[in-house]
Formats: sequence, C-alpha cells, structure tokens
Amino acid sequence: MTNDEVALVARWLAQTDISVLELSGPECHWLVRNNGGTTTMTRTSTRPALAVASPHAGLFLTHHPLRNQAFVSPESPVTQGQIVGLLQVGLLLLPVVAPHDGVFVNYLSADQSLVGYATPLLEIRPH
Repeated sequence: MTNDEVALVARWLAQTDISVLELSGPECHWLVRNNGGTTTMTRTSTRPALAVASPHAGLFLTHHPLRNQAFVSPESPVTQGQIVGLLQVGLLLLPVVAPHDGVFVNYLSADQSLVGYATPLLEIRPH
C-alpha cells in the first residue's frame, strides 16, 4: 500500500469505533490507531537488517581518529561503497564500506574493539 492509500484508510477509520488497524505487506508494516476521531499512522520496514562483516582482523573504528563524529548515525541513509567504519591494522586504516544501499541500523561492534575476520560490525537495512 502507498502512503496515500493508508492515509485514506486512516480517515475512514476515524469515523468508526475501531481503535487499532494493522496492515502488513512485503515491504512494510502499518499500525493505524484511532484516538476518538484522530488517527496516527506508524510505518515500519519488514525487511530484515543485514550484518556487514569485517573483511580483515584489526581494531574497528566507528569514526576517523582525527574526528569525533561517527561515519554514520542510526536511521541515516547509506549508499553502496560509502565508508561506514575503519579497520586499523598497525598504522594502516582500511575502509569498511556499505555493500548495498539502505538505512544504517546500528553498530554491532564497539568503537576501538579488536575484531577478527568476518566479525559482524554493523547492520544495514536494504532499500
């Protein structure tokens, strides 16, 4: 269902005594609540988040050593190839890149933690 179709259903719901309506599809889940004539709509994605694994062993960094801000924050969009972290191997800083477009969910490994090959580092929910 599109946003407009769900908004239309929400307007219809406001004229009834139904308090909650749930709609699910392959891409998202809608929760429409009727609060005595006013409705609220909440949309969540039903696509699972995919873990991004470490390509090497090293020290995982969520931000560049010369900066305080993380490469990505929760619920921010990411594009394929975008740097989402770093692996420090000795003096080398190797980029950890997003394997696909999507939305960043969270880091699974702590900043400056020692990780091994294939350790899950972060989650991205694909578009």
